[in-house]
This record gives sequence, C-alpha cells and structure tokens, in this order.
Amino acid sequence: MKTLTIKSKEKVGDLWESKKYQGSFFQNWQIGLSDGSNVIFSPKKTPKNPEALFRKNVEDVITFELTGYEINNIPKAKEIVGQTFKPVAQAKNDEPITLNHIKSPQRRLDTGQSILLQVAYKGAIELASHGQIKLDEIKQFTIEHFKEILNK
Repeated sequence: MKTLTIKSKEKVGDLWESKKYQGSFFQNWQIGLSDGSNVIFSPKKTPKNPEALFRKNVEDVITFELTGYEINNIPKAKEIVGQTFKPVAQAKNDEPITLNHIKSPQRRLDTGQSILLQVAYKGAIELASHGQIKLDEIKQFTIEHFKEILNK
C-alpha cells in the first residue's frame, strides 16, 4: 500500500467491457505520481459516474495498492478507500468493554464497535438457523463473541 500525490492524469483509450463481469464497463486513466512512477486506475461506469471519470485531481493525495496486473507495461492500481480506522477504544480506565457498556446510554458504542456487535449477532442468527445453537442461546452467544472480539 502506498500513499502519494497525483502529479498528472490522462484518460487512456475508450470505455471497455469487462470479460469477467459482462455488462460492466471501465475507463483506464494513467496517473503520474509524486515518486515519478505511473499507474493505471480503471473506474467503473455507474449511474453516478456515467463517463467512468477518475474523481481525484492533480495534487490530491491517493492511497492505493498495485493489483499485480499491467496495461501496456504500466502497473494497474486499486484505490484504497476508508483506511482511516481508529483503534478499538477501551472503556475509561482501560477496563474491558462489558455488556453494561452495550446497554448504558452514557457509554455508547462507536461505529466500529457497533459493526462488530452486528456481525456477532448475524453469526449467531446463522448458527441458529443451521441448528448449531438454540434460539434462546443467540443473545448469550452474541455477547460472549462480541466481548471476545472487542477485547483482543
């Protein structure tokens, strides 16, 4: 993963249809970066982006990773979006987060913790639907696994 400044951008060729995903169209853009290298980004044509424009501008900073493919000997890259994860917050005084924190209006879960709780609940529902746990065990299973994931 790299984070660099965009120094140039140029549309390369016409829209092309993916062989793997029939009906999906992409546009290649050659992007010059602050380290002197060039990469290709291929935004998808969507209703919100009907011309498959590369939405970053010159002098914007971009975080990306190389995909392992090349187009005309230029490496293809994929933008990394939303990589600003905060570390999981501990409760005050570094005490582990408990069920009381889930229920307490004074100690709300942050977005990441809320997502982990939802994932634990979904996992419990799937286990119950496959008969691996009983319906009345869903709540306890969710709480135990949420606390286990969160306090690692």
